[in-house]
Amino acid sequence: MADFPAGPYDVITCVATIHHLPFTQALARFRRHLAPGGTLVIVGLSRARTPADHLFGAVAIPANAAMGWLKNKGRASPRPVSMTAPTHSADMAVGGASRSPCGW
Repeated sequence: MADFPAGPYDVITCVATIHHLPFTQALARFRRHLAPGGTLVIVGLSRARTPADHLFGAVAIPANAAMGWLKNKGRASPRPVSMTAPTHSADMAVGGASRSPCGW
């Protein structure tokens, strides 16, 4: 994980990013940089488990494609640099451990 300026920070946000990071190490680093009483906001991705999860994912595929097309003015190729980050599938599911490995 890359270094960032020393904290403490009152708020740390992580939007659709945590699944790209080593989870336990990322939470430990956020904890070290978060000010006492600070807020950690994580909006993440999870692995589909239920039929409703799969239905939502199926609906999201064409919606995401349409938004990408609109955002990029119909340009199919080449993809913008902002859309070329290495990724991997989510390996955590919603409703996993009730507490993080860091004890939060």
